Amino acid sequence: MTLFPPAIVEKYHVRFRGFADIEVLSIGSIEAVSAARHVLMAERGVTNRATLESGHVTFVEAA
Repeated sequence: MTLFPPAIVEKYHVRFRGFADIEVLSIGSIEAVSAARHVLMAERGVTNRATLESGHVTFVEAA
């Protein structure tokens, strides 16, 4: 028996207000939101702090 079960990586769709769904691979919904914020900053050039705050996440779903 192991103390911790193995992590399962799933595909998540995360939507921020005003943006199309961002698809990321993650081990959970909280991590998926963080990964999607990184995509917004690194790949889409979003720098507006209000957009990146967790209160502006409108949708998170495992695919």
